[in-house]
Amino acid sequence: MSQITYQTIELYNQTCGCNVVIHLKATIDELPEGLTEIRIKKKKETETVWKTIYTHPVTSVKDLTASFEDQNTVAGVHYTYAAIPVISGREGVGVTGRIVADFQGWMIADSTAEYVVGLNVTFSKQKKTSLAYVQTLGSKYPYAISNGNLNYYVGNFSGLFLPRNEHGEFVKDGAYLFKTQVMEFLGNGKTKILKSADGEALKIHVDDTIDLEQNEYKDAANIKFNFTEVAEFPSYGLIPIEREDAGDEDEDEDEDEEQYMTLDTGTLDNTILS
Repeated sequence: MSQITYQTIELYNQTCGCNVVIHLKATIDELPEGLTEIRIKKKKETETVWKTIYTHPVTSVKDLTASFEDQNTVAGVHYTYAAIPVISGREGVGVTGRIVADFQGWMIADSTAEYVVGLNVTFSKQKKTSLAYVQTLGSKYPYAISNGNLNYYVGNFSGLFLPRNEHGEFVKDGAYLFKTQVMEFLGNGKTKILKSADGEALKIHVDDTIDLEQNEYKDAANIKFNFTEVAEFPSYGLIPIEREDAGDEDEDEDEDEEQYMTLDTGTLDNTILS
């Protein structure tokens, strides 16, 4: 019995960002009866269990062509993604792709925005545990007591936040207003992810003081803040990339090529997953 797939999958590393892009493309002209959603799954190379990280609803064949960004990736880690059709409530035959997450600079993001920092970055973190010391009469040295589960990081980050042009290059035009925008973002009270090109990955809250460090150079002020780790780095969730329907197949092909020409291609592996 032949196995039928409905899509191809392509994976890319952003060259102007810090996310993995997942691009699904339909390979059929008519939507099969009962196909209602696509489940996107993910696992690390060292893992054996798939995690469903996003469910994409399907109401027409056009919905089988879709793109997503995965913020929750760590640089240097091998990931495998799968797109699995759900037909009449049951998972069908899917396709998979593999990629090594790779990007430049640092990224800080929450549910409202994301910012990439690549200049003048300094970073440090310190491990916090539940260790405490008790001083007793008659003892020269204190007793160390560790009877809790606390195990998290605190630290500080400083970097030159600058806007980017359409080519992904850092520019100084509008730098002051951009820094004001970044400081509002850092102070919005939302949980954030902070990750780097060398594999640092933390889920944090920004502490209450955010500094703008002025110097003698115009538009070169660093933004500095302290942070506290509040949870494990997430692995679930995707950001849909909005696509405009061109109404013509050839125009759709041109849009795809233009949209992804600035992205690094990962390993393409349209392996059937059943």
